[in-house]
Amino acid sequence: MGKLIWSQWANVIAIVAAFWGVFGLFFRYSVFNNIPSIENTVVNPVNIFAIICIVTGILVLVLELFVKRYFVARAVLYVLIAGASVLNYENTNPSLYLIISAAMYITAEFQSENVVHKTTGATGKGNVSMDEKTATGTPNNV
Repeated sequence: MGKLIWSQWANVIAIVAAFWGVFGLFFRYSVFNNIPSIENTVVNPVNIFAIICIVTGILVLVLELFVKRYFVARAVLYVLIAGASVLNYENTNPSLYLIISAAMYITAEFQSENVVHKTTGATGKGNVSMDEKTATGTPNNV
């Protein structure tokens, strides 16, 4: 059996959260619908929280697909995004997923996981391979 690679697991969960976060505009319910004074300025005619969740969902998707390092910065950013997206009713699940992936990224940082570049095979400080073919926890060049 191979070693669990926390950063890959966090990557998959954050991608799922990003896809769910993009669907925030298609639903029109907000936490603030029952408060008339805030509802007029924040929710109507366009739900501003839903637009913020769509932008942050696209940001998370871009980060997860194209940037493969900076685990602690991602964890801090995901906690902030989760705090903003929990205000939109439909984005409570993505906010929980982002908090879970932030905890996984912190675990990956504590275990010194690092991304192996597929072209060079250089690992940096960690000893965990990020190549899908050799997910055993050893570098590619061994």
